[in-house]
Amino acid sequence: MRSFSAPLSLYFILLTILTGSSTTMAQGTLSTPEIVRPKWTSAQIGFDSGWVGNFQVTIRKTGTATRFKLCLWPDPPQVAYACRTFNQSEGVMQGSDIIRFVVQIPAAQQGRINELSVSACNNSDQCGSGARERFLVLPTAPTLFGPPHPSPIPANRNVRFSWQHLTINIPGAASSFPGDYQLTILTASPEDIGWTTFNPEAVSSPNVSIRLNTGSTCPFTPGQSNLNSKCHTLTLPAGPTSFIWTIANCATFPEKGRRCGPSSFRSLTTSAPATVTFSASLAPTFRHARCVNCHAVVPDSFQNDSANNPPGGLPSNHPGVNANTNCSTCHTNNLLPAQGTVNPGWHGPAGMDFRNRNDQQLCLSAHFGVGGQGTTQAVLDHLTQDKLILWAIGDGRVPGGGTRPLAPPGNIASWQATVQAWVNAGMPCS
Repeated sequence: MRSFSAPLSLYFILLTILTGSSTTMAQGTLSTPEIVRPKWTSAQIGFDSGWVGNFQVTIRKTGTATRFKLCLWPDPPQVAYACRTFNQSEGVMQGSDIIRFVVQIPAAQQGRINELSVSACNNSDQCGSGARERFLVLPTAPTLFGPPHPSPIPANRNVRFSWQHLTINIPGAASSFPGDYQLTILTASPEDIGWTTFNPEAVSSPNVSIRLNTGSTCPFTPGQSNLNSKCHTLTLPAGPTSFIWTIANCATFPEKGRRCGPSSFRSLTTSAPATVTFSASLAPTFRHARCVNCHAVVPDSFQNDSANNPPGGLPSNHPGVNANTNCSTCHTNNLLPAQGTVNPGWHGPAGMDFRNRNDQQLCLSAHFGVGGQGTTQAVLDHLTQDKLILWAIGDGRVPGGGTRPLAPPGNIASWQATVQAWVNAGMPCS
């Protein structure tokens, strides 16, 4: 028995050595694939990132291997949360040696840095050494509430975007990330402008891409809850009538800076803006009694409703005043609308009599009558932000109670949009 057992033991030792050697030799014949995407050191936006759900991994195979093992785990390396061996036929070939596979990233990895390894394997699932890359798991897309998809937009091009507010945790960051959003509005498909490699914040007009930070609380709508919803309102750029838009959820990673996650695009359309002219769109407002009421008052007789204030000046039923009367006693700020950022105080605009002037003269008054500045911004600020003008157009209250008819269009937002369109057209006096 002793003489038999020695050769038997030697046999098992040799078998173990040979088995181990065959595995080693098999592994030695498997070249390490190259990971093309993700690439942590790439400067191209998106090439070092993935997202929850379907994550596309692109490799360049070397050698003759037709099976590849892909593993994913959190960084720093821990227990892999996903490992799978793919046949080459389960990927998508891109040329003769590039293959794209799809692996799954669970939601729990959102906002983390992960690692990927790829190795080539033989038909017995013996695998060679693995290539490794780190990548970001970007935040998931917020739910988009409005505008509806597809959505027609009013001619004034004012749009309220709304979405679900999200909070995610970024490991390694100073605190939990409260949610940072990027609104992008395009007039062409993202593929046409190199979406995968360009910076959304650098798009050129008429495309728009802006940070929304956490957004604003949505206005309360009776019967609806705005819990976890945020809003942002803007005016679409002039010209194009068809747009695609999206709101992406973004995060600032300790090692890679701010990155935005994926989000699908929606479409919206708007009618071509009507031609805005001074004569048709603004002159009727300038001539309305509500505006002429002040733009016909002789300043030195502002406290005298006398015969030298012709019709169109102070209302005929204005109560008696004298030199000791302070207009602000009755004309308080409580009469002024909430809209507008300029409160010039109640006064008579010297030298700005609107009576007996043609459209051209009124237009020139609009151009150069704002403190003599005449700059585009000064005109825009005066006509759209002066609380006295907005009071004449959108608020009919007068001292002592009661209301008076409003100057057209009788709506502050519509007036501001009209003036903006007129300014955008170059403030024509036609």
